[in-house]
Amino acid sequence: MNSIAAVSSSSDAEIPQIPETVSPGYYYVTVFADAFDDVTESDENNNINKAPDQIHITPNCGNMDVAPTSWSTTIEHGHSDSQIVTVSASSGPVKGVTVSKISGPTWLSVSPTNLGDIASGSSKTFTMTASPPAGTSGDFTYTVRVSNTCGSPSPRDVTGTIHVKIPCGDMGVSPTSWSTTIEHGDSDSQIVTVSATGGTVEGVTVSKISGETWLTLSQTNLGDIPSGSSETFTVTAAPPAGTSSGDYPYTIRVSNSCGTPSSRDVTGTITVLCEGWSVRLDVTCGVGTDVVAEFGLNEAATDGFDAQFDVPLPPSPPPPYQLAYFYYPGNPVGVKSLITSYIPPDQECNIWPFQVGYNGDASDVTITWNADDIAAVPANCSLLFVVDSEEIDLRTTPSYKFSATTGTYEFEIRACCTPKCEGTNTSCGIYPDCENCTEKDGCYPYGNGCEERAYYCKSNEEGCDYTYSNRHTDEWVHTGNTRWVDDPENDCKEKKQKEQEYHNYSCSDGTCTDSITDTQWIDTGDTKSKPDGTICGCTANNTLKRCYEGTCTDTGICNSTNCSADVACDGKKPGESCGAGRICNSTCKCVSSIAPPEITSYAPDSPVNDNEGATRTFNISINQTVNVSWQIDGTIVQTNKSVTAASYTNTSAVIGTWNVSAIVNNANGTDMQTWTWTVTSPCFIATAAYGTPLHADINVLRDFRDEYMMPNPAGRAFAHRERRGARKTL
Repeated sequence: MNSIAAVSSSSDAEIPQIPETVSPGYYYVTVFADAFDDVTESDENNNINKAPDQIHITPNCGNMDVAPTSWSTTIEHGHSDSQIVTVSASSGPVKGVTVSKISGPTWLSVSPTNLGDIASGSSKTFTMTASPPAGTSGDFTYTVRVSNTCGSPSPRDVTGTIHVKIPCGDMGVSPTSWSTTIEHGDSDSQIVTVSATGGTVEGVTVSKISGETWLTLSQTNLGDIPSGSSETFTVTAAPPAGTSSGDYPYTIRVSNSCGTPSSRDVTGTITVLCEGWSVRLDVTCGVGTDVVAEFGLNEAATDGFDAQFDVPLPPSPPPPYQLAYFYYPGNPVGVKSLITSYIPPDQECNIWPFQVGYNGDASDVTITWNADDIAAVPANCSLLFVVDSEEIDLRTTPSYKFSATTGTYEFEIRACCTPKCEGTNTSCGIYPDCENCTEKDGCYPYGNGCEERAYYCKSNEEGCDYTYSNRHTDEWVHTGNTRWVDDPENDCKEKKQKEQEYHNYSCSDGTCTDSITDTQWIDTGDTKSKPDGTICGCTANNTLKRCYEGTCTDTGICNSTNCSADVACDGKKPGESCGAGRICNSTCKCVSSIAPPEITSYAPDSPVNDNEGATRTFNISINQTVNVSWQIDGTIVQTNKSVTAASYTNTSAVIGTWNVSAIVNNANGTDMQTWTWTVTSPCFIATAAYGTPLHADINVLRDFRDEYMMPNPAGRAFAHRERRGARKTL
């Protein structure tokens, strides 16, 4: 509006166009009437007004998409699972994207929580990780919120349920193989240990999948086995009298309803012998008839002649002939020589005195032992054929040959059987190296920690093995303590931390024990906004910033306590009055509201050129009453008080180039006018010759003097002599 009539009013409405260069934020619209006091008014203090509400300028933002928005999983306690979530922007950028856990267990973490700005057509990701500690079980729901400061929609939630289960343990079975050799009518047994580690093994049952009826189990239902514990059952082989000799394979299955693996088999072979064992000998030569002899062990036999086992040697045939028999001089007449000889087992070695009688021409005689019979002899028995001092192993050598003439040849057969270890936890291994497995029980290193072991006999062949319990490695463990601390990434957020202790495990008196050697606080991923109104800093313009809905926002209010605003502007907004004729400027400084003084005109124009000794006057006019300071090269040469016009006159111009300044000031501010004043000496001779100092040729001579002669000592001396000489001449 151009004018308003006296005692009248006028109104106007404007729809401002906000420039694109204006940064997003909160602003006030301030109106100044008669900003330069061009109009005389009865009240000069009511020319400023501002809109009552802030204007919130926001950027043009796009659409925010989150995928997936639902994630559910099932995991075992002590394990972890994770899900990557993608946040994308379309149709424009999405700004200030943050991620926070609204609800859910503490062991559900989100990282990172600040995705920042996402350009249109781009995306960023964060990861949700569920790590339920050991002992956790059940269903846990959660809500993770993705928010933005500029975008649509805001917020978007990711929800779901995490089902945590306590896993079943690992089932161990030992031994998984057992074979034995027994005589019919006898029995043998094996204890089988079923152990659980890493969790309870549930519903353990034992069943015979294949095998003879005389192979029995002590129990078939072991029930649940807790972690670190074990149960046993006994497999018993008791072939009744009359059972045919031979090998009887079997399979016993140990199963569970919850455990890994779900079943393990125990397999083996039961070798049944009928009343001990026997070995057949075949004796052949180049003359006569081949003969057979047999020796063996039987618990029912005696050291003498036993009619039910032993067979006497028949009368000798006509020559040529050969005989093979076992000779016992202590037996009664007629049964001293036996073609079949059984003796009772001895604790150490059993001996058969064997003889070959030969009648005929010289010939080779071969004694061969039956390989199948040898294989049926228990492995703990060694079989030796002794010739003089030479011992021949019947298991590795199939026969013995020698040259014979008429006569008797004496040999010895030995079967030395060593006792077996019992196959129990206190007697395990191969005799005589039987071990007491339980003596090894105790604490052992495991990784960087330790474990407690309980040893048992896995089998005589495999020796001692163990199950473990209380196994630990050094680790950080949550104490259950939590705290909220300032989030360094957001002045208006707090983040949740949990306390951890470092447990150092080591063996002590046979037990795996721990000691706490360190503590630390780690982020849980949970954040929360500080209360609205919390001070969070200052702007560059010294207005106070406070937290609102988790965002540090400019209040637009000047503050001198926390910021560097003038005290007179404290609590005010830029543009508001801070005293008579003063307002708070954009940086919250209390300044005059009246425009500063201005030099409206000056003379002469700059630059100014004069000859040495000339008189020069400088003039200025000002639109306000001011004080004037005249300075030449920064040195004050004159002052004027309370004037609106001033001048300075110099009557003795000195050669040189000078900065002449007029500085005006009052309570409203300052202004300044500066002239560049160049004073040179006149060219006397040239001036006299041309009749005027203003001739163009004289300016050329003057420029040559000033540019080439005056800068160096010789030139200056010449010019000085020229001036003195010219004055005298003229």
